[in-house]
Amino acid sequence: LHACIHQAFSVMAECMHAYDQDGSRLLDINELNAFFNDQLPVSVSSGIYTQVVDVVYPEASRAANQAINFPTFMQMIYDVLSKSPGSGLHGKYSQASKLLSNPVAAGTGEQSLFWIEVRKAFQVLEADFGRLDINGDRHLDKTEIAQGIPVTKPNSEKINILSRLEYAFSQVDVDRSGALDFFEFLYLCFLMTQNGSYHDLVDDCKDVTSVKKAFIDIHCYYLRCDL
Repeated sequence: LHACIHQAFSVMAECMHAYDQDGSRLLDINELNAFFNDQLPVSVSSGIYTQVVDVVYPEASRAANQAINFPTFMQMIYDVLSKSPGSGLHGKYSQASKLLSNPVAAGTGEQSLFWIEVRKAFQVLEADFGRLDINGDRHLDKTEIAQGIPVTKPNSEKINILSRLEYAFSQVDVDRSGALDFFEFLYLCFLMTQNGSYHDLVDDCKDVTSVKKAFIDIHCYYLRCDL
């Protein structure tokens, strides 16, 4: 058992050293993104990594160019693994323990916490879609969607968001109409939150947390049921 623990610590230390590109013995968000994309890609595609990093290494810390140390890196790995589908970890000590809903909490079926939270998220998404739909045609073109991007972001971040938006838009606009209906908008939001924040797309959203939780829960349960 002691050998197993020692080996685990050694592996995590080696990983941190390998992705510490500037040799600072700390990991910034770009180095973290590289690690999780390479080593735990399912956590990135499912949105779990984004949820955990927003709690353990919040955007305010990233914006201040702060980086995380080795203990925090280990905490993030633990949190991500405990939230991943099929994990045997209970996540009892996870800092992000409230991010993933228990599907049977507070009842079953439509009365479960999961469905209550999903309905709440859809209400938020409906409101955001309606607010962006300036001409009221029940579709959003790129101009209407782009108005939701935070104006306070540095230009470099805006360019990054617009680049991701351009790519995601091309993936979800299946009929090539140049505009998205509500369901295509949902898929766009999901894709954008995989590698960023819902705030990147809708800055004045009233309840980002509900939206992010719903996307993670739905995707995780989809993976679990995909037998």
